[in-house]
Amino acid sequence: MTHPPRRVAVLSGVPSREHDVSIASGRAVAAALRSRRSDVLEVHVAADGRWSLADHAAVADTPRSAAITSLLHEDDTPRVDVVFIALHGAWGEDGTLQGFLETLGLPYTGSGVAASALAMDKERSKEVLAHHGVATPAWCGIDAASWSRDRAGELARAAALPGPYVAKPAREGSSFGVALPDDVGGLAAVLDAALDGPGARVLVEHRVTGVEVTCPVLGNHDAALRTLPLVEIVPHEGTFFDFHAKYEGGSDEICPARVSDDVAARVQHAAELAHRVLGCDGMSRSDFIVDAADTPWYLETNTIPGMTPASLSPLSAAAAGLPFPELCEALVELAMARHVTGASGLGSTATGIL
Repeated sequence: MTHPPRRVAVLSGVPSREHDVSIASGRAVAAALRSRRSDVLEVHVAADGRWSLADHAAVADTPRSAAITSLLHEDDTPRVDVVFIALHGAWGEDGTLQGFLETLGLPYTGSGVAASALAMDKERSKEVLAHHGVATPAWCGIDAASWSRDRAGELARAAALPGPYVAKPAREGSSFGVALPDDVGGLAAVLDAALDGPGARVLVEHRVTGVEVTCPVLGNHDAALRTLPLVEIVPHEGTFFDFHAKYEGGSDEICPARVSDDVAARVQHAAELAHRVLGCDGMSRSDFIVDAADTPWYLETNTIPGMTPASLSPLSAAAAGLPFPELCEALVELAMARHVTGASGLGSTATGIL
């Protein structure tokens, strides 16, 4: 290490269904960074939205922005050099927090505002990447207002896709809310339930079957990238990689994935293209299905991949010779480099691992 020890705030929690996963990510990252001599400040977001330092009382009844400012600043001076974002799902991963940290002038890990917002929106990211030649299953998006106004018309539009179907929230993570209707009747029931609320939006896709793989990419989008080995996901039960399979031991993760070198190269190329086109920084992880004809189909890109012991990106990095503590440190250095240069150059540690 050629730089002084970093002062790092690790943010985890968030008032969403991904709260517990985020807390687990934050604890793992904090321990890893401490093992690399970083001075770590753990900041937790409770399920009710209140902020606190780890093992301290929450900042009660305080606007979110004021709570963050009070925890990360002291006498108008930043208490930390960089923020490690381990918040999954809405607000933490969609560009909102990133924008606030920009106003505070604090470097942070992962992608910036625009890339975070774009990748979080599965429909918009598919539109962009399809334009760039990335194969992705046929889809349509339906929102609650349109469904309420013209249910029959919207159902006909979705049913025009080849079945069977996948229906999932357009802006959600960890496979929450994913349904697999086989026919139009099942799809209608799923949409009735999923769109029963203002602001809801569902992405409906043709369901591609095959081998589920994921590919992490490390680096800032306008500089050198390192595309990591593919991980194959084999759920123990059910037909897709749901929350139980991801976080509760319901799947086997095999790295490198059991696909041909040609398929692996095509998946890695598509994942790298997604990282660059969406404008991702730090690390992204793109998910694919490889069908029986060996065609990789792009599903989505995660800009804050899970960092728990069960997470896929650390598994891939370890297979590439990058242990978890060094991976966490590399993400910190990529964040510092982007902030210092105003672009996406690589710091000393990051350069060494790419």
